[in-house]
Amino acid sequence: MGARLQIPPEVTRALRALDERWLALLDALGWRLRRDPASWVSWDGAGTLNVAPDEALDDDDCLAQIVVHELCHLRVEGPDSVRAVDWGLCNLADDHLDREYAALRVQAALLERFGLREVLVPTTDHRWFYEALPGDPLGEVDTRADEGTRPDGSAGPDGAGPGDGAAGVDAAACARSALIARAALASPAPAWWAALEAELASTREALGRG
Repeated sequence: MGARLQIPPEVTRALRALDERWLALLDALGWRLRRDPASWVSWDGAGTLNVAPDEALDDDDCLAQIVVHELCHLRVEGPDSVRAVDWGLCNLADDHLDREYAALRVQAALLERFGLREVLVPTTDHRWFYEALPGDPLGEVDTRADEGTRPDGSAGPDGAGPGDGAAGVDAAACARSALIARAALASPAPAWWAALEAELASTREALGRG
């Protein structure tokens, strides 16, 4: 991939129109959704997913993408992580950068199968990594960026990008993330994974991509 993905506004509107389906999936998982203006996205470790209202999200983000991303975190971190705030990860530092990248790899690999990889695109500071993933999401990521910039226009390996601190690109974290993602996908799929796949198939059909 590598290029900045542009999601047409009409596609985002169509995705947001499917919110009730994704709320039903959360309900089936025994989760609650709380639209919280004080949050971006956070998991409280006790069954509630806090998500900012649509008007506070990026223009091309939607509940479907957020739920998929959080479930990919759960797949990577394992079933016990459901009882930890934000799956036991700290998003205020780069201590768990390899695990964030691993979730993005799992997300891309999953969505590739449903033709939604370029539709349900994460919009965090790590979007550049998702967009830099090769055709095989578990493959090597070229952390060198043309003219010192990442695909989103932020600073590349020679400088820090927005929200990434002074360290710039962590090539070691990129490499470790592939191993973590491979291990997660090689392990037996949790029972809820099939329900997620079914919802993605329905989303594909609703968008006319089936």
